[in-house]
Amino acid sequence: MPAPGKTTSVDRLKRSAEGGVAASSPAANKQSAKKENKKNFIKEEQPPENHKEEAEAAPPSVPPQPVDEKDYRARFCKQVLAMSPKKIFREYKEGDMAKIKPENYTYLTYQRNEEKNRYPDILCIDETRVVLKERDATNDYIHASWVKLPNGRKYICTQGPLKETLEDFWHMIVTEKSPIIVMLCNLEEQGESKCERYYPKEGKTLTFGKYSVKYKKELKAVTSDIPVAQYTITAGSTTHTVTHYMCQNWTDHACPVDAAPIIKLLKKVTGESKKDIITVHCSAGIGRTATFLGIEYASLKVQSESDFKMEQLLRELRAQRFHAVQGGTQYLFLHVALLQMWSAEGIVSPESCQSFFDSYKRTMTHMISRKK
Repeated sequence: MPAPGKTTSVDRLKRSAEGGVAASSPAANKQSAKKENKKNFIKEEQPPENHKEEAEAAPPSVPPQPVDEKDYRARFCKQVLAMSPKKIFREYKEGDMAKIKPENYTYLTYQRNEEKNRYPDILCIDETRVVLKERDATNDYIHASWVKLPNGRKYICTQGPLKETLEDFWHMIVTEKSPIIVMLCNLEEQGESKCERYYPKEGKTLTFGKYSVKYKKELKAVTSDIPVAQYTITAGSTTHTVTHYMCQNWTDHACPVDAAPIIKLLKKVTGESKKDIITVHCSAGIGRTATFLGIEYASLKVQSESDFKMEQLLRELRAQRFHAVQGGTQYLFLHVALLQMWSAEGIVSPESCQSFFDSYKRTMTHMISRKK
């Protein structure tokens, strides 16, 4: 029992959750020392630093083209183009969107398994967690959540595997029969480990507990920065094949300067998997991961709701994957990706978007350079 006045890691976790239900336990207290050595993931976000005239950039220099007001996609694009990238960034902060969360949630299982959590400030809520099949209740935890889209597609959002969770990760992939893994981080970034290697190099095989993972073949890359490979996983008489997409050029706590490769990757994996479960991870499994699938989620919402607001998307995403979409930068990228996707499809004139895209690229290039 802690000494009077002493704050435990569990107490701090309770406060950081701001209202979620947790319960202290002897196991959690014993694990607190390990937790103290882990770094928090959430960082205070700095606003873009643009020249004054660019920061308040108004509508594009090219006159906006007429749009079909009955096409909700065109209407959404028109609304985005009436703003500047920095204004959209500020909308996130001024709307206090960082505090958006479900009204009721618990994270008891997360609390009992601190050694399996990469970051001490990133919760995995009980309501939507992936429960490992064929395991008893004392060993069915992994930091992963189900996210279901309006079209019925299911994603698994998960953190990058730790040494302690490598077998758990492949157990989840095999038992849930997920044929696609999208990796949105590198194993190491800026000198910090972001994900343990869970896949073998060409011609090699790695073993994690009862699971043997064998390199099968290289497939055609989505882009030069997004290689694709296939792996065969075996456990006894069970065999499972996965296609692995690795996006190598998405900086943590920032976004790509050009959304086109991400859009191409999204269309590739969703086109190949109509009903199958798509597993997506980055380091924490909340920022890049949720932003990636959020593009599809938002596109579905825009097309079906005349009064769609991105804030509502955050509410729906975070009710499933707690902390989903990290900050104004990724919030801005959701708008940029939709605009870029629909301008390429002719929903809105590419010329009318160019000034907006140029402003965004200057802003993001500067933000990425500050992180190097």
